[in-house]
Amino acid sequence: MATKQKFRDKELVLSGRQTRLWSSHLARCQSPIEQMFLAAWLSLHERLATVAQSSDENLTLSVGTSLDGAETGANGIMSEDPSIDSLDVVLIQPQLEFYRPDFVFWRIVADPTGGDPFHATKVIVECDGHEFHERTKEQATRDKARDRNLQALGFQVFRFTGSEIFAQACKCALEVNHYLSESAYRAASERHKFPM
Repeated sequence: MATKQKFRDKELVLSGRQTRLWSSHLARCQSPIEQMFLAAWLSLHERLATVAQSSDENLTLSVGTSLDGAETGANGIMSEDPSIDSLDVVLIQPQLEFYRPDFVFWRIVADPTGGDPFHATKVIVECDGHEFHERTKEQATRDKARDRNLQALGFQVFRFTGSEIFAQACKCALEVNHYLSESAYRAASERHKFPM
């Protein structure tokens, strides 16, 4: 049976399986636009994993709330199960330095030559509702300074407006997925010296 999650004038229909798997993750989100983005990401990942299985690839997902130990845990997952070709890590509302971004995503891809896995650049996704972002000059200035500080820490920052997410949450999730894929490929090409 499908469950409907109401987001203002939009409904997200989740299958029974998705509701069981995702409800605890969606509950960690602080706003409807965050829930919509995360649901779009989880749905995209589920579809990609299904397609990958048809070509004997294993895409795995890890969802958490803390950066502390997440990298070690993710590397442990990759080393314990050599059948995993790619691991996506999603952190919901993690504490980073003085910030608590909406999400942190990264992808770890197995090296087919048996070397250490490739790590994509970590991506921070901010889901910006009109109330708290870009409504005043002070809010815009604060967000821009925050983005620069997070980039200095090595993160790529993606900001999506609530309007973008309400209109096309899946497109926003695809944009992040594309960046993670390209970033992992860049890491592999640097190590193995193949052309970009």
